[in-house]
Amino acid sequence: MSQPAVYCVVCSTRFAAGPGTAARAGAVPRYCSAACRQRAYRRRLAERRAPPHPVPLGARPAPSLPVHLDGFVGRAAELRHLRTLVHRPLVTLVGPPGVGKSRLAARFAELEVRSHPGGVHWAHLDPAAGAADVLAEVARAAGCPGADEEALAAELAARRGHCLLVLDDGDAVVDECAALVRRLLAAAPPLRVLVACRESLRVPGELVVSLGPLSLPGPGDDTDQRALLRADAVQLFVERASAYHPEFALNDGNGRAVAALCREVAGLPLLIELAARRVGILPAVDLLARLHSPSRVLTVGSRTAGRRHSGFRAAFEVSTRALDPDELAAFRRLSVLSGRFDLDSAAAVCEGGPAERHGTLDVLSRLQAKSLLVAGGGTADDLPLRQLTPVRRYAMELLEEAGELEQTWDRLVAWLVERVQPVFGAVVTPYPVVRWLAGLHGCVLGAAEWTALRHDPRTAVLAVALARTRQVLGTSPRADHVANDALRGSAPPRVRALLLAEMAVAKRVAGNLNEAVSLATQAVSPAARAESGEDAAVRAQALLVLATCLRDRDDLGGAAARGESALELAESHGQPAGVAHCLTELAVTRLLARSPTEAAALVGRALAVVDEVDPLTATGALCTAADVALAWEELDVAEEHAVAAVRRSPPVAAVLHRGVARLAAVALRRGDADRGLRLAASARALRERVPGLDRSPLDKRVDEVVGRAPARHDLALVKAVDVVARRLSVEQVRDHALGGAWLSAGPDQPAGSMFSARQRTIALLVAEGLTNSQIANRIGVSARTVAGQLARLRAGLELQSRAQVAAWARTALL
Repeated sequence: MSQPAVYCVVCSTRFAAGPGTAARAGAVPRYCSAACRQRAYRRRLAERRAPPHPVPLGARPAPSLPVHLDGFVGRAAELRHLRTLVHRPLVTLVGPPGVGKSRLAARFAELEVRSHPGGVHWAHLDPAAGAADVLAEVARAAGCPGADEEALAAELAARRGHCLLVLDDGDAVVDECAALVRRLLAAAPPLRVLVACRESLRVPGELVVSLGPLSLPGPGDDTDQRALLRADAVQLFVERASAYHPEFALNDGNGRAVAALCREVAGLPLLIELAARRVGILPAVDLLARLHSPSRVLTVGSRTAGRRHSGFRAAFEVSTRALDPDELAAFRRLSVLSGRFDLDSAAAVCEGGPAERHGTLDVLSRLQAKSLLVAGGGTADDLPLRQLTPVRRYAMELLEEAGELEQTWDRLVAWLVERVQPVFGAVVTPYPVVRWLAGLHGCVLGAAEWTALRHDPRTAVLAVALARTRQVLGTSPRADHVANDALRGSAPPRVRALLLAEMAVAKRVAGNLNEAVSLATQAVSPAARAESGEDAAVRAQALLVLATCLRDRDDLGGAAARGESALELAESHGQPAGVAHCLTELAVTRLLARSPTEAAALVGRALAVVDEVDPLTATGALCTAADVALAWEELDVAEEHAVAAVRRSPPVAAVLHRGVARLAAVALRRGDADRGLRLAASARALRERVPGLDRSPLDKRVDEVVGRAPARHDLALVKAVDVVARRLSVEQVRDHALGGAWLSAGPDQPAGSMFSARQRTIALLVAEGLTNSQIANRIGVSARTVAGQLARLRAGLELQSRAQVAAWARTALL
């Protein structure tokens, strides 16, 4: 089991106990580096030499801050951010219930005691019922029990040095808090106020800091204990579970369940601690299975905690009691929207129509202000709104208790079916529709599962809609299960044909080619007599799916015949995107049949309309054109088409990897091994982010060519490039593919910015071949410090040796 990380008492940085942590043998490490240890020594020395602070006029002993006997985990970045805001007169920490606002405020106050000679005071406002109670509690906290507002303000103004006042749990008296804080700040300039509340005070000069959940493990971290423990949520669960039940340990058997459990509770510290208390009676796997009904599981809190920390429902009841009827109704109904959603979908379930969306906007804004709805936080293409999973589960309980469950689900299903069905008449689903469906994937999946349980014929429509997101999201086992349920039920022939075709694609991607051909053949039959209009488009789609299934089974003649039939129907339908897609698939078949001349003619026809089609269709045509050029060894032409494919590709890993892989193939054939290796690693990293990608045989051929690149390079260099590639964002990969610099960080970070300037310098000196002692002499630190920084750098990059660090530095920093 990996040991839990500890936190530096100087800079609050989390670090793992080990070599170079500035700890004596057998002692608990307190400092992350020798530098922090020296800073602590200098501070102690200065305090001994400096005269004591003069006692402020009229000062009284400050009440003690809340005492927490358990360890503080995570929030290093948030603490650093708060410490940069100490000059602001009013800072408000807002966030959803259970996110740890009070605990973070208490930790910050502990760290700021010496920086506020006027005193640090804690006012707990949970019992307060009005303005008088708020004033009384603030006066007591400031050491002036019984003082009126004027006397309290005069006392705070008379203090020498800044004074920090922390107001906690003022959710029920927000208006009273706002009025008092504004008057105190105006009368006492040395005063600094930190408020921990679910809603901002909306006072002039207020700076609002939104506190999010603890960091969660990445998608590929579930089997790596070291990677899991880098996530604050997992760290907290392991620490609390091992404290409550000493026999608990994170291991290969429970790591995946612990990661999923932390995601299920959305990284909320309170719920993580409540779940950790159950570990003694329930293994992590069983606990995860029961978290779909958290009110029945997360019920045992600390005996000494307040009521709002006593259980799952208690954590949210305080917030919902303050909602007006419109807000409460919207809060309940939004629970049927899983994942992200937009204003239109919210209006559909809350009020039933877009005509009233302005009323919905107002209600949603108020819910967001009260931290019961999360706005933003995703990429530019993400939909703007979401409820955290625990919040949504609580709202769903309220929805069921109100007797609105069936009605709200039905409203969502009707709205989705109305929006989705018209697009089935196109041979190719336009990318904007695919992107919209992908953004609402959680909502569509939840609605489909709800209809499937009730054997509703609308399940087939929703299953087809889910399948259309495969080209950007990859395969979803839950969506495939819904499709199987829908196929066993009833559906109109047209929708059934589409469903059979989509299931054939799923089987083909999974490698079940015989079953895929059988399903595709059945898909063609219901539409056999459809020769015009929308039904012609349905038949074209079914024929095209059958062609790709036969092609993967090496029946190139049968694939070509079905592809030509699909092309005729698409041309009669008159949609450029459908025609271009059919031409592209036919070109792939001809190229596999060793007919590059025919393939070039077909793809040329597709390129003639590439400017008129959506990005998905255009990317496919351009990549196939690059494949044809590669077959003719026309590297300049291939590069031109691959660059155009990267430019036209939507910003999603499932599509962008195709153009990047072809650029890698061009670079390798030209002998540009370094660029080829970086592009190959980037394409591979993009593919690995998407489960069950639908890839053509030509994609696989390109991957085979590109996959041979690492064999020609030093393994340490390959490892370093792979590590960097996995951390790059989609936009960073696109930028490098189009000629930009090779970066070494994750999204929105410059090269190497995940490491300190000293660590980057040490890595560069390692690349020069210097020993630890030589590096220490060069930069003026001890050899022990160099060893510790190298250990952290290797852990961050997942490298095992000094040679791999040197290779990374040459690739990422030079």
